[in-house]
Amino acid sequence: MWLDQLDIAPGQRWARAVQDGLNDCPRMLVILSSSSARSTNVDDEVSFALEERKTVIPVLYRECKIPFRLRGFQYVDFRDDYERGLNGLLKVLMTQPVREVSPDPEHIDKNRSFSLKWLSFSRFPIWARVAIAACAILAIGGMSYWLWRRSRPEPLPGNAAAPFEVPFSPEMESSPSSFGTGIVPGTAKKGTWTWQKSATKSGLLSVTFAAPHSGWAVGENGTILHTEDDDRGWTQQTSGTHASLYSSSFVTPQSGWIVGENGTILHTEDGGDTWKPQSSGLVANPSGFPLPDLHSVAFTTAQSGWAVGHDGVMLHTEDGGRTWKNDGADLSINFLSVTFVTPQTGWAIGSDGKILHTQNGGATWKSETSGTSYALFSVFFATPRIGWIVSDLGVILHTEDAGDTWNLQTSDVLLNANEAPLPSLRSVSFPTPRSGWAVGRDGAILRTQDRGNTWTKQISGTKLNLWSVASPTPKSAWAVGAGGAILHWED
Repeated sequence: MWLDQLDIAPGQRWARAVQDGLNDCPRMLVILSSSSARSTNVDDEVSFALEERKTVIPVLYRECKIPFRLRGFQYVDFRDDYERGLNGLLKVLMTQPVREVSPDPEHIDKNRSFSLKWLSFSRFPIWARVAIAACAILAIGGMSYWLWRRSRPEPLPGNAAAPFEVPFSPEMESSPSSFGTGIVPGTAKKGTWTWQKSATKSGLLSVTFAAPHSGWAVGENGTILHTEDDDRGWTQQTSGTHASLYSSSFVTPQSGWIVGENGTILHTEDGGDTWKPQSSGLVANPSGFPLPDLHSVAFTTAQSGWAVGHDGVMLHTEDGGRTWKNDGADLSINFLSVTFVTPQTGWAIGSDGKILHTQNGGATWKSETSGTSYALFSVFFATPRIGWIVSDLGVILHTEDAGDTWNLQTSDVLLNANEAPLPSLRSVSFPTPRSGWAVGRDGAILRTQDRGNTWTKQISGTKLNLWSVASPTPKSAWAVGAGGAILHWED
């Protein structure tokens, strides 16, 4: 069994420990209440478990609006009758159900007393009793599964599974075996997406360019990759951290910033040859929780920049990052993306469809209506008035009046709803006001050449999740994602 409050030791990185727990578990119990149903962290963990094909069992502990991703699952109901709920849960877990309690009051008291003494549950709230009891049951099932796996013969070396697989398609002239091996495809075909060497198998979470041929990709385990020549691929830079890195921003090919897990901020003044940490100014939680993750960074000049993240964090600097001030006030917002098109005009977006807009350099922020309660993952403005936002289920929002109104645009992803679950779109980029790209889960790549009036699916050649796209010129685009994937498109 694994429970964060019991199994994360002091000093461990919270996000990494949770990910390890999710990787190792065969099944996940999701305890649903109004608080957990609103939690972005819970939503991320459930999404991860589903993508990894774990068995997810919803446990309805309190009245709440069941999250969208879990509405197709039968839940176990603990709201009115704890004993009945626990019996139902045990049956789901394929164990012997708890013996029904006798209606005799003395027998009830005797059995309850025995149960509390045996489990030492009297000091725990009811939700903790549910979680700990279920985790103990899962431990037995996990041990059985481990013993079963040990009894199976080892596969022959010739049949060993590859660490990941890239499907081949006729539209890709590069061999799938070249992905992630450091081999550049030899016959890249213009007008198609082709694989590039990435020098890593860690997930890449963001890509940005300071010039048409000068770009950076950042990701898990402190990974930083840099390219200065399309033909020579991407090389690693030393970050000095193992934290996941989520976003980067460059004002020149020499000067840039990266933000990430646990309030991480890195800065370079030599094109990434050296990266130095900067203090976010955030104060650690007295309970031992890590600093909030920073998900996005945007600099308008070499001195003025913004970084946003979990728990309403909205950091601002006017001295190149030597000092940062937290201007965030609403702790309920988890900011996921920030962009500035001028030093005065910017947008910050995040959980629950929240959009904030400033026209005075961040002195004040005004809320805009998105028309959705989905988490908003990426925002991009091609001009101070024309912009796009992407979200879950293929949702694309567009404005031509600086965000006074946001309208839904239709994509092939939405039109093909009956084919498969709609992928979440995670990043959007426009090199011109008419031409742009969006990428997301399951290898989704969309393109528009008419301001988003029509979006069409592109052949990516993979089902790997793509987390970020950048288009440094109207004739080129880059996408990065899981397993160190780097894809390049050139017209």
